Amino acid sequence: NQLIDDEKIISEGRRQSAKKGGKAKAEHYIPVKKEVIRLLLKNVPSDGGWQKRIVAARAIEQELMKFVTEMKHQNSGLDLNVDELIQTVVRWGREDSEVRAAYEATVRVKVGKKLA
Repeated sequence: NQLIDDEKIISEGRRQSAKKGGKAKAEHYIPVKKEVIRLLLKNVPSDGGWQKRIVAARAIEQELMKFVTEMKHQNSGLDLNVDELIQTVVRWGREDSEVRAAYEATVRVKVGKKLA
């Protein structure tokens, strides 16, 4: 019984440590996400926006890559893979509410198409 209680305490400690580590890691991405939002809004085509999220991500890729490279020199905790930058930006557009809002403001939505 004591052994089970000890295991529960150890397990909870590990869970809390993992949670703290995840939050700390996520904080490293905040400046990059803010830059994604800034670049999407700055570079949006004047004809009503991009046709797709992937097109928008590709349009800001070069500027964003420069920013990420500079950030990596300043911040050793940033482990963003530049080879997967476009996929990451598109994923953030689905999973991060602020990046999603920037996409919704800059990417055309076809009539009858649901926002996902």
